[in-house]
Amino acid sequence: MDQPTSTTPKPSEQGRKFDRGTLVTLGIVYLLAVVMMFSGGYGGLVDTIGLLISLVEALIVLGLDKPGLASMRGLINRETLSSGARLALTIGEVIFFPLTLGVYLVRALIEARDELGFTPPSQQ
Repeated sequence: MDQPTSTTPKPSEQGRKFDRGTLVTLGIVYLLAVVMMFSGGYGGLVDTIGLLISLVEALIVLGLDKPGLASMRGLINRETLSSGARLALTIGEVIFFPLTLGVYLVRALIEARDELGFTPPSQQ
């Protein structure tokens, strides 16, 4: 008898909890890297530096929170995917690591905001 699968992520898929200062620092460095990647200055040098900053940040986050980054903070449940889909997802995450890192950071910041009890101004 099959049990229905839950779409809510398990704590192991959500990853490590960071303090607010660490998340803000990671977010600022990520935004700086993205701006540099798309600036196009000095014959591609600034773009390359931005990409390298993003890569180093992704490797740091991967070292600190591998399950969280791999599932983008619980957005993807790898256990429900076939082996081919898991491989394709992994290849996509490696190729598009700046996008994966961005999704991870946005979801981590939203979780931190929700834990602190902040609500957007439109919901007050």
